[in-house]
Amino acid sequence: MNTTMVVLRLIHILFGVLWAGGSYIMTGFISVSAKEVGDESKAFMQHFSLKGNFVNAMVVSGILTVLAGLTMYWILFRGISFSSSTSIALTLGAIFGLLAFINGYIGLKGNTDKMKKVVGEIRAGGGPPSPEQIARIASIQEGLAKAGATQIVLITLSLIGMTLSERFIL
Repeated sequence: MNTTMVVLRLIHILFGVLWAGGSYIMTGFISVSAKEVGDESKAFMQHFSLKGNFVNAMVVSGILTVLAGLTMYWILFRGISFSSSTSIALTLGAIFGLLAFINGYIGLKGNTDKMKKVVGEIRAGGGPPSPEQIARIASIQEGLAKAGATQIVLITLSLIGMTLSERFIL
């Protein structure tokens, strides 16, 4: 077996599990629970999302997953291929994976960065948030929720493509 492909596949699978798992847990459980708990969850969510390394871990995981996947794809096909059931499944999985990465970077990281800015402004002001800041936070939270739901759909479609390709590769 080709050592390069083994290493790339390990990187792709291990970081893909972290990326997909983190996305499912954040969108399906943590965000839902925080919304249900309400104001009491703000401190946790601010620390987890804004001060913790979760967002950075998701970005790095996504980058490593996508780069390893694209490199393996190139090694296998030397370009975009629809020549077999395996290549079709992998191509579709790759497209959805790339869309998931773009969505995560723009929709999730972008909105998290916006939230950091608003929270910084509120802290710098020393008082309660203004009505305009509250409206911005609500808009950012809505954007995060939409991007999170989109992320789950895209990652799931990518995983289906990758899984179906295994059936045809053997």
